[in-house]
Amino acid sequence: MPGRDGAGQLALLKLRVRQLPLQAQIGKALAAAAERERLPAADLEELCVPDYGLVDVGRRREVLGEHAVELVLDTSGSELRWTQLDDGTRLASAPAAAKKEFAATVKEMQGPGQGRRQDC
Repeated sequence: MPGRDGAGQLALLKLRVRQLPLQAQIGKALAAAAERERLPAADLEELCVPDYGLVDVGRRREVLGEHAVELVLDTSGSELRWTQLDDGTRLASAPAAAKKEFAATVKEMQGPGQGRRQDC
């Protein structure tokens, strides 16, 4: 498959597959794609895996009207941090205005843990 889309799918598949023979086949396919792209296989894998909006390592920040929400991921789990933009006040939970006006983004940021600290 031309381009990097196929390599991205292979990189994601490599994370899920546990059987050694399949791992070997995926590795060969990734090596062929890397050779075609003239990149080391590890670099190609890293370029192809989606970042899910995380710009810094383990951080995603969204400005939602008068508030900001930051998703922080580390070795102990994940956490949503809400702040008020005008004075930087840290909020205990999602403000009602943000939930109403930016419902889809709030839901996406909360994910399955509903904004509470959880294991990654």
